Amino acid sequence: MSDQQQLEVTNSQYSFVSQLLFFFEEQGLISNETAESLLSAIEGGGLNWNLITKCAFTVASIFSVISFFAMLGTEKVINFLTNLETTGATFFLGFIAVLFFLVGYFVNSEQTCNRYVSGTLYFLGVCLTQVAIGISVAYQIISAPDMQVPDMLWMITSYQILTIAILAVAGLLLQSSLVWVFAILSLGSLLGSNSLYAMLTEEAVFSLPEVYILYGCVLLIAAFGISLVKYIQPVSKSTQVMGLLYIFISLWVLSSASSLLHLDGGLLHTSSSSQLMWVIILFVAACCSILHGLYFNNTITRGFGLTFLTIIIVQKFFELFWFDTPKSIFFGFLALGFWAIGVYAEDFYNDLKESIKGDNLESI
Repeated sequence: MSDQQQLEVTNSQYSFVSQLLFFFEEQGLISNETAESLLSAIEGGGLNWNLITKCAFTVASIFSVISFFAMLGTEKVINFLTNLETTGATFFLGFIAVLFFLVGYFVNSEQTCNRYVSGTLYFLGVCLTQVAIGISVAYQIISAPDMQVPDMLWMITSYQILTIAILAVAGLLLQSSLVWVFAILSLGSLLGSNSLYAMLTEEAVFSLPEVYILYGCVLLIAAFGISLVKYIQPVSKSTQVMGLLYIFISLWVLSSASSLLHLDGGLLHTSSSSQLMWVIILFVAACCSILHGLYFNNTITRGFGLTFLTIIIVQKFFELFWFDTPKSIFFGFLALGFWAIGVYAEDFYNDLKESIKGDNLESI
């Protein structure tokens, strides 16, 4: 056994494996000798290489973008792009973006474990795509100084739609959640800018958070449809996450400050009844998300539901009792509330553990 090669794992992974082997030994599923033999095959204290890889490529992506934009500001690059003119510069940068996408795709195809390498290349491709189209927009605005605001917004919207279409097609073809998320964010920014303009001109039917709630619902429906198509299933989970983010953050904003989001004759007005309505809607949405997560074993919906249910309960508790309640009683109630949650969670965990033990004993 002394010549056996050991697997190096982190301390947390070693602790988890040792607890798992001890549990199996308690249940009589494995012998003491087998547990010690398996435990001796791993060695704790190793570095978390997955975390190091993720951090390294994240920092590399940030510095690569900074380096690229710094290079764009140099005199030689500016002269080169000026000689190409606007159309040439746009196609040149677009060509480089396509190269980044293709290289990232081939890296991911040859070695699927190098997802951080391909992700970094995809991220650089997305940035170059945005810059290429941004140059065209800037040139159109500069060349027409007398352009009216509605015409300018329509032109910017057209280029944004082009960007969204490019990123969406690239994300689906490459099966890249990263590129697909940027397409979703671009569409969200388009909806946001147009909604804000409509609110300023008093032509808005919905406020900005209400628009994002509808957008989030559309994303959830799209996530369900995407999950049915095998080729694009990899982007289904990211679509669901983005949809839930838009819905819950918008509901939280409306439940917290709905009085600041509507204009009445150019003046802000308060509406406690509408705020209460959004609090109830957020509470119901969080509960429905938790039930969905429990019923379908979906950690994403369950996590969102629990997070925002906790946020809204604690926030409203502070709003209602912070000023009129002695602080000792206030924090005492909070302590009792979380104590009750802890006791319930511990009882639930023990019941679950006993049921697992019973099932294992019946199978022996």
